[in-house]
Amino acid sequence: MLSEKKLFTVLEMSEMIQVTPETVKDYIRDGKLTAFKVGYQWRFTEEDLYKFVEARRKEREGVE
Repeated sequence: MLSEKKLFTVLEMSEMIQVTPETVKDYIRDGKLTAFKVGYQWRFTEEDLYKFVEARRKEREGVE
C-alpha cells in the first residue's frame, strides 16, 4: 500500500520558511531546496522541508 505523504505548494513552502514564492523558486533553481513537479507546479514533501531547514541552520551556525 502506498503511504500518503503531505505535499506542499510553493506558496505553502514560502509561508513556512518565511520567504517569497519567488525566493522558493530561486532555492529550487540553485539546488538549495529539493522539489518535484506535478504537471507544471512544484511540490515539496515534509522531508524536503526538514532537510532545507536543517541545512539553513547548519549554514547559520557555520557547521559543515
